[in-house]
Amino acid sequence: MRHPSATLRFFLLGGCLGLALWSSAALAHLMPEQKGTINVQGDSVYVVLSVPVSALTGFDDNKDQVLSTEELQRHQAQLREQIDRRLLITHKGQTGQTMVVNLVHSPLHEQTVQADQLIVLKHVRFAALPSEPEIHTDLFGTSAKERELTLRATRGGPPPTAPSANSAPATPLNPTQARPGEEAEVVVLSAQRPSHAFFQPWPSVLGRYVLTGAEHVLLGWDHLLFLLTVVIAASGWRYWLSVITAFTLAHSITLGLALLKLLNVNTAWVEPAIAASIVLMALDNLFRAQAPMWQRVGLVFACGLLHGLGFAASISALGLDGRFKWASLIGFNLGIELGQLLFLAGLLALLAFARRLLPGWSAPRQRLWLSALAACAGAAWVIQRLI
Repeated sequence: MRHPSATLRFFLLGGCLGLALWSSAALAHLMPEQKGTINVQGDSVYVVLSVPVSALTGFDDNKDQVLSTEELQRHQAQLREQIDRRLLITHKGQTGQTMVVNLVHSPLHEQTVQADQLIVLKHVRFAALPSEPEIHTDLFGTSAKERELTLRATRGGPPPTAPSANSAPATPLNPTQARPGEEAEVVVLSAQRPSHAFFQPWPSVLGRYVLTGAEHVLLGWDHLLFLLTVVIAASGWRYWLSVITAFTLAHSITLGLALLKLLNVNTAWVEPAIAASIVLMALDNLFRAQAPMWQRVGLVFACGLLHGLGFAASISALGLDGRFKWASLIGFNLGIELGQLLFLAGLLALLAFARRLLPGWSAPRQRLWLSALAACAGAAWVIQRLI
């Protein structure tokens, strides 16, 4: 396929950029906070995102922690340089050439001239087609809600067109479906994960979601505490293999159904219910220690269905890879299992060491005290998540 001539590309790219600048007033209202879009067109990458003012420095003359119109005009050049330096688009180690950085005031409401968000439009060009563009940024704010940034990257598909005076109102710049012929990918950046390479091949996607799944389990105290209540209920490889298999099968079912949009659940009650499952398992340990194993396996399976919805809610914030949904789904699930196995191996080793170091710390005593602590922690989480 022949590439457009340099002149034609200039007008096409200039038109796209002109459209973005022309519609900047609408962007100030349509771009949600902590959201952004990245569009790859030929050798150029266009970035539009909402940046929290608290992430910026050197502009707040009156120390009111918001950006006024006068402050934006006074420090325009400095803010452009700062954002250009802290928002980098690279490809295979090469930084793209910045063509334009434009800043648009994003008002808190219609009548004010102050804002706690700033809309950034950046155009970057590369010497070669950026097949796997990578973003690097530290533009995260100080409040809890400003510590993450959701980005949707697209490439291919028809170029954007300017709306006419009689067209329908524009929709928010947070689409969930790719247009025909367009590739799309969604990622959540954070202060702990400030970089991401888009449009990677499927093995890289698989590996990335494996790490994400393992990280979610190992950093999820509620899931770990639930696993602890399951493991300490009895001993023996036959029991441990049965309950872990039941939990894995159950959460895999609901995770897959939810992510494939075959199961729609109101997630508002999922987190309190997960905390309640910890209380349930802990009380079962305390008052039904001699229950048949098949009953315990069935209870773990039922709770596992619930935990799968929690896993689905977590990955939904990231989104499945636009091109390799199955690779990202399988990778996330494998990561969950890897995280579980690492935790269980460490937990069993620690419990065995405690029994050897403290002869009076027998398995029944461990079950009693740890289950009581788990019940208290789970109850506290239920109350916290319902308030």
